[in-house]
Amino acid sequence: MTTTDAIHAAALKAPPTAWTPAVEPDGEIRDGAWVAELDGGSLTGWPAACD
Repeated sequence: MTTTDAIHAAALKAPPTAWTPAVEPDGEIRDGAWVAELDGGSLTGWPAACD
């Protein structure tokens, strides 16, 4: 999925408290990677389900 301008703008608006360290499948923290949950219109076009 390409990061659209809308997703980029929404990520920039997420407050610092919304971000948490990303975790690898083995449970280890992924160095330098952070995640936050976005909702609303910023995800328009995102696939409903991934196979």
